Amino acid sequence: MRVPKGKREIISEHAKDYDGSLNKFLNRAVDEAMERDKNK
Repeated sequence: MRVPKGKREIISEHAKDYDGSLNKFLNRAVDEAMERDKNK
């Protein structure tokens, strides 16, 4: 996934605080977005 310069570090730090890994966080974010979209 491409993000603006500097944003990867911000996302990685957030992921560490909540999920422990960037990959786990991104997968959870995608799953939640797909679930929300399904309910529209």
